[in-house]
Amino acid sequence: MTKEDLEERAGGAFPLANPNAPDPMAELEPQPVARFKKGDRVVAKDIHPAGHTRVPRFCRGKTGTILHVAPAFSFPDAAAHGGAFRKEHTYHVEFASTDLWADAGSDNESVIVDLWDCYLEGAAT
Repeated sequence: MTKEDLEERAGGAFPLANPNAPDPMAELEPQPVARFKKGDRVVAKDIHPAGHTRVPRFCRGKTGTILHVAPAFSFPDAAAHGGAFRKEHTYHVEFASTDLWADAGSDNESVIVDLWDCYLEGAAT
């Protein structure tokens, strides 16, 4: 269905939330270089923005280990708030449950969280 079809059925013009874009694969950009690699120790930034973030509160400020580096993808936080389009890698980061919840955690349990590059910093060695 085209925009014109919608306007005809609606009885006039109306703004579309996300107008149709050209083929997203038409202008592929080279992948940015990942800052971290499998096995690296990282810290989830302890941020408290006024709006939405994709960093769970339970892992903020905690140290984990990179298990996997995913290909770079459009960073949704920038796009959602009118920022410039950019791609970032996401990382599968494993946190020991005892690091997250102290005595409520168990030595044989961990939590894996997918985090965008900008939410991480290298852990002190």
